[in-house]
Order: sequence, then C-alpha cells, then structure tokens
Amino acid sequence: MLPVLFDARIATVHVHLQSYTTLLAFGLIAGVALALAIAHARGLPLGRSAVVFTAAVVAAAFGARLLHVATFLPLFRDDPASALATGVSGLALYGGLTFAVIAAAMATRVLRVDLWRLSDAAAPGIALGIAIAKLGCFSAGCCHGYVTHGPLGVDFGLGSSAHAAQLLAGTVGLLGPVLPVLPVQLFEAAAALFVAVAAFVLGRRAPSGIAFLATAMGFSAARVVLQPLRWTEAGFGAPTWLYPALYAAVIVLSGVLAWRRVLSYARSSPPEST
Repeated sequence: MLPVLFDARIATVHVHLQSYTTLLAFGLIAGVALALAIAHARGLPLGRSAVVFTAAVVAAAFGARLLHVATFLPLFRDDPASALATGVSGLALYGGLTFAVIAAAMATRVLRVDLWRLSDAAAPGIALGIAIAKLGCFSAGCCHGYVTHGPLGVDFGLGSSAHAAQLLAGTVGLLGPVLPVLPVQLFEAAAALFVAVAAFVLGRRAPSGIAFLATAMGFSAARVVLQPLRWTEAGFGAPTWLYPALYAAVIVLSGVLAWRRVLSYARSSPPEST
C-alpha cells in the first residue's frame, strides 16, 4: 500500500500527492488524450469530439456518485447532505460509465458526430483510464479482495481498508496481524489493459462499433469473474445480485448490438466479384 505517491517541498511549495487521487486524475487525462488522438487519426472532428468527451466526463462523475449513494443508502440516512459531497471517493465505476455513454450518445446526435466511430476511438482510452485508476485503488488499499493464504495474497498493513474489514469481521485485532488479501485491483487493471489493446486492434479492422462493444463485453466479463473475489464494503445496502446482473445485462446488450452491427455491415458491403 502506498497511499502517498509524492510528498516533498519544492522551493517554497509543499507538494503532496495522494496516490488514489493522482492516479485517478492521471487515468482520466491519459484516457481522454488517447481517445482524442485516435479520433483525430481516424478523421473525426477534433473539436466536436472533445466536446462529446467533456460531456461524457461530467456525466460520468454524476453517475458514479449517484450509483454509489444508491447502493450505500444506509450510510446516508442519518446524514443525507453527505450524499452531495464532492470529491473522488464514493464513486461507482459502472454508474459513471452508464451516464457517460448516455451523455455521449446525446452529444454526438446534437453535434452530428458518428457515434460508433467515436465510441471505437474512445474505447482504448476508457480501458486505459480504468487500468490506471485501478492502480490507484491498489496504492490506496481500497477495493481489495477476500483473505487468502495463497501466493497471490497482499498484506496492506495496519490501518488499511483490509485491516478495517478484518477488524469488523472479528478475525484480527487492533494491532493485527493483518491477513493477506487478493489484489483484485491488479486483476482488474490487467483485464482493462488487455481490453485496451484488443479495442485498439478491433478499431482498425472490425466494423464500426465493434471495438467499443467488445470493450464493454470484455471488461464486464472480467468483472463477473472477479466479483466473487472482491470484498463487500461495510454499509453496502443493495442486493448481492445487483452488480452481477448489471454486468450480465451489459454483456447481453452489447452482444446484441454487436451482432446487429455485423449484420448491418454485411448487408452494406458490396459482394465480392468472382
């Protein structure tokens, strides 16, 4: 666990960078920059693409907070105003992604940008941003897995989220020892990086829309596999089937749309001459 990424005094300025906040911001910037670079390289209008991505980022922040509040309602009943607090903690990834997709779809319609081509351009950046953000989670010690005694276990140390979880479960004492847990954050980061590469390749070779839809299916499939390994945070008030059902819905919907895109491409392609 490395909660502080950088802490030093440069001249008269004290620079203090939290790992989670810094990597989350870096992931966002890197993801958008990569998406814009790909969009420009593929002939999409750079200015209008930037407006679409900006709308998606703003909507993502709102959606991520909304889904977190909805799934942790017991924590907000005594202090409803805290649901409106700003910051980078208390965010649900799929709430952000859902609202980002909706906002992008609306913005592309208004700005007359090809939704599928722009989605394909954004897909590698989205996956890259998720991977970097998950490294931030690992550095901060949040979003970890269950206790394991296998070779993949990571000891996040006293005062970590894993330590707090084990304290609540009554498995360790205040002074430890902290039991090793599965680094689910690294598993998700690896899955996101794999999906990013696949999305880039598909974006150059497959019909428009397939790269984005494959990204949605691939990462959601990884979440289905990893969900049983991930520790459920205290205060989670939604049904345990909610996230698996959400991931399954994304996979099914993306698969149906991908099939339709392939059929549409096949119908529009001229037959090969013999």
